[in-house]
Amino acid sequence: MLLQAVKAAGASKIFIVEVSDERRQKALELEATYVLNPIDTDTVAFIREKTNGGVNVAYDAAGVQATITSGVGSVRPGGEFKVVSVWEKTVNFDPNMIVRTEAKISGSYAYIRLFPEVIRLLASGIIDGNAVITSEIALDDIVEKGFETLTKDRSQCKILVNMSL
Repeated sequence: MLLQAVKAAGASKIFIVEVSDERRQKALELEATYVLNPIDTDTVAFIREKTNGGVNVAYDAAGVQATITSGVGSVRPGGEFKVVSVWEKTVNFDPNMIVRTEAKISGSYAYIRLFPEVIRLLASGIIDGNAVITSEIALDDIVEKGFETLTKDRSQCKILVNMSL
């Protein structure tokens, strides 16, 4: 969904960094400009080379040490790093990464102030929610087939709770 949202906002180059083969394939289907496996590629160097010094905005949607380090490292001087993930563990962070580039860091918790805009984008077809739904489950299965599956199966993107099942 984030990929579609930044595309709708006018991003000209979209870099997706993802370890999961299935999620990289989904990013290609959704027409990301570049889809990188951080295990195989020095993503910061690649992004800086392709953008002549870094992206205007980078997002963290994973919430792990590697994503904050590489995400902040991929931002151009004066750019912005946005955290939209929920973190399970504390991470180490070198504030000099921000000081040296005068980049900004901001966060969003569950997109609470963005719902009207997201609903408008979905309703108008600008973004396609169905494109990222990888499974449908009944409400009774929300723990085992929902939350637990999302934590174990990296091929899952969004699991829809279908109230009619």
